[in-house]
Amino acid sequence: MARTSFLKRGFHFVNIEYSSDGESWTPLDDQLDVGYHRELHMATGSVREPVSDTVVLGVAARYVRIAANPDPRLGTFDGGGCYGLSEVMITHYMGEADIAKENLANAIARTQKLSDFDFAAEKWTQLQGAVTAAEEMLENENATEQEIGQTKDNLDAAAADTGIPSGVSASLEKKIREAQELKREEYTTESWQEAKG
Repeated sequence: MARTSFLKRGFHFVNIEYSSDGESWTPLDDQLDVGYHRELHMATGSVREPVSDTVVLGVAARYVRIAANPDPRLGTFDGGGCYGLSEVMITHYMGEADIAKENLANAIARTQKLSDFDFAAEKWTQLQGAVTAAEEMLENENATEQEIGQTKDNLDAAAADTGIPSGVSASLEKKIREAQELKREEYTTESWQEAKG
């Protein structure tokens, strides 16, 4: 059992803020501003009751800052001016949008294994556009589950649409594309016939 004098040094009234960049901070309790009105409870010191408070952020945050009231009479339980916080555990809850983004990231990874050799030229260009849109969606912190899902559907569709007719091998399709790009004026009559062979 921890000494009571140590337990009374724990944070009492605090302000909790969150940030996405570590520079701009937003109070978790907007209506309370920075008044240090959120109250934490004194730990029991018992291993059977390891958690004294649970705070649900309810927001997307990369950084969390907990500041005790600078007035020792409010910042701690004993008012002695010695502050302490034994342990903080932060867990991440994956919401529906988070799960959708994870699925989108996996879809992007799959497209990176594809080759332009297996696509008609214009279809490959379309796929690259879909990949770019998907990567931008991953960076959008305000994207909804529906928006992310639609972007993944678009990417999957672009990856499936090779533009190569059924039954035509990729190598044959490539030769067809190369033949279509030939320029008559660059050939003699004999070499042109041979190239078109």
